[in-house]
Amino acid sequence: MISERNTLNKGCLKIKLSGNFMTIIEVSKYPESIPTIANWIVDEWGHASPDLNFENLTKLLKKQKPKRKIPKTYVAVEKDRILGTASVVKYDLPDRLELTPWLAAVFVDNKYRNLKVGSELVSFVVNEAKKMKIKRFYLWTANKMDFYSKLGWKFYDVTEFLNKKITIMVYEF
Repeated sequence: MISERNTLNKGCLKIKLSGNFMTIIEVSKYPESIPTIANWIVDEWGHASPDLNFENLTKLLKKQKPKRKIPKTYVAVEKDRILGTASVVKYDLPDRLELTPWLAAVFVDNKYRNLKVGSELVSFVVNEAKKMKIKRFYLWTANKMDFYSKLGWKFYDVTEFLNKKITIMVYEF
């Protein structure tokens, strides 16, 4: 349960969850999280692209700069524990290049699921997208439509990706 929320500065939020503080921060300001994030993303979505491997992703994450809008990756941490991540990317579906930008790579470590980490990450990134003057924001999901709908995302389209039916959702500001 969230009991306290504190915006520290641009690109950072501190939230009290279950007695402990979780901080959401840009990965460029917490580079020690990069190997963990790269492993999560490659393990979860590496099958989707031959170029998505630990080495390439680590290099891309290290190149992110605080003043650059996109790509932008955020990490949720509590003390020294990395809880989850979410990103803003220009493209996330190769067949839908007309849709941009995207919320992508939303991932919460299994140990921290169902503690509001994911919803806080998504809400934070949506707020950051709004600050970036993004008018329309997309995501795709195979099975989390209810989760995103509760956070204000709307159905946009159904398509197929990697021989699987997926739903594209949109968040409009």
